[in-house]
Amino acid sequence: MLIVNNCSEEEVEIKEVPQKVVSKKFPDLSLAIQKRVEKKPEEAIEILRQYDQEFPNSPKILVQLSRAHVEAGNFSLAAFRFEQALSISSSPDLIWECAQAHLRAGDLESARKRFTEYLEFTPDNSDAWLSLARILEQQGNEIQALNAFEQAKEITNSNDCLIIANLYLKKKILVQAEKWFKDAAKKESPSTSPPLVGLLKVKLLNSDYDSVETIILAIEKTFPGTLADIPEKDDLKSILVSRRIKELNDRGIVAQNSNISELAQAL
Repeated sequence: MLIVNNCSEEEVEIKEVPQKVVSKKFPDLSLAIQKRVEKKPEEAIEILRQYDQEFPNSPKILVQLSRAHVEAGNFSLAAFRFEQALSISSSPDLIWECAQAHLRAGDLESARKRFTEYLEFTPDNSDAWLSLARILEQQGNEIQALNAFEQAKEITNSNDCLIIANLYLKKKILVQAEKWFKDAAKKESPSTSPPLVGLLKVKLLNSDYDSVETIILAIEKTFPGTLADIPEKDDLKSILVSRRIKELNDRGIVAQNSNISELAQAL
């Protein structure tokens, strides 16, 4: 009896059996990537959003989601997702993609910051310098834009050359302005009047009136009426009249009744 009573009064220790924790397996991203390859970015986005909910803050998922948004034309969302990925794990290639997404979304300031950051890792990348230069020019940072354009001069197109030339012209750096106006003309296809008009302005500022006369006639022969509306039209008319007054009189052309375009075409 004593033995039985003692046993019943003792506390019985109950041991808990530990539960086995089953961790989720990281998803295979190949299906989402395949949807991107098949040009079905919206379907890829749906898959990747689900993965992102299950495994938040995964750089691998966020990068694929960002790229799918780019392919779907959702550039602001792509930039947002790239920024998320960069906050977790950064790399030069990812910074480049993020900068491009910001640029295509129209967020120039964020794009500028990311291109600048990218160039800290790859200072010889001409494409990045050119993108940065274009942004800086649009933002009105003219000196910085010129410096950046010079770093990418080998890959500039005709429009870039024209922008650079006009920036140098504005700052009265005429030798450089002339060079870039000529480069703009060489890279054009088909030819347009702005590079020639810019070159004309350079010659006018240099008081090179022989060249001024030649370029006036060349512009109006190829692009009639171009010079009638530019700010320097009266100065150009005075130069042309003073140099060709005898020929105008011989032809019976009354200079006072004609604008610069009409006079040039008459000659």
